[in-house]
Amino acid sequence: MSRREATELLLKYVERVQFGQVRRGYNCAIQTRSVPEFFPIRIKNLCENLRSALDYLALDIWNLYGQKGTKDPKVYFPIQGSLEEYAKYAGKLFPDLKPKNPELWKFLERMQPVPGSDERWLGEFDSLNNRSKHLDLVLHRSRSAPVGHPKADEFGPVVHLDEQTNEWVEFRFVEPDVNALMLIHSAVVGARFIVNETIDLLP
Repeated sequence: MSRREATELLLKYVERVQFGQVRRGYNCAIQTRSVPEFFPIRIKNLCENLRSALDYLALDIWNLYGQKGTKDPKVYFPIQGSLEEYAKYAGKLFPDLKPKNPELWKFLERMQPVPGSDERWLGEFDSLNNRSKHLDLVLHRSRSAPVGHPKADEFGPVVHLDEQTNEWVEFRFVEPDVNALMLIHSAVVGARFIVNETIDLLP
């Protein structure tokens, strides 16, 4: 199996199997207001597979534009918090990328979760993925607010109406402090977009 085939297989597994498991776990969490037993591990595995797909993609880029002669290079998909950090990291990892494929360079630059970017999810995903390696995902919290309460306006778009208490309930990660299902959904959709767009820009 080629690396590109492995990337596609990972994405399909996340999309067709793992995301459904996480969505069901989220629904259970907000209805019971407790963390299902295997929910953190399912999120951990999903994050690891998405990260692997992005890193496989980075290896494809490195094979074309990386510094040749490097033994066992440590190649990771660039996720940086500023354009300066992106330029430094990607320029060192892929020295031939900017001069030989400026369109791909600009696309990867546009994907960086810099302040004001629409791609904030990528930084949140990176933070979540790093925490999940240590199973810190047990640190979740739910929050609720009565219907019509001003605090309910701060909730994410994936919430549950508890008809017994007349409260909106959502389930969030502690760090990053975001709606759990919304971040996972954004990561699944975003990783697919990055992979497809990058492959289209590769020779």
